[in-house]
Amino acid sequence: HRDRRLGLQLLDVQAQPPPDAHRIVLSVVADRGYRQPQNLFPFNLLRNVAVENCASKTVLVADVDFVLGGSVGGLTSAVAEVEEDPRVAVLLPAFD
Repeated sequence: HRDRRLGLQLLDVQAQPPPDAHRIVLSVVADRGYRQPQNLFPFNLLRNVAVENCASKTVLVADVDFVLGGSVGGLTSAVAEVEEDPRVAVLLPAFD
């Protein structure tokens, strides 16, 4: 529990813990030669670990430079559609 507490402290903003901290899953990913000799960061591995440990049925995977254009309210209704029918795909406008 000590490691979890220390990890959550990294997420504190102005000495305040994140909301719903009990819902946050912390995963440790071992460095298996990513830094040396190639100096590659394991983006795909980290994404996959996050998705595998997500308690939600719906996951939005976006690149760090993705800027959601338009209304976030539209995203909320799109999530509801996906939850009703998993064959539904959602296209998100970027830089709208």
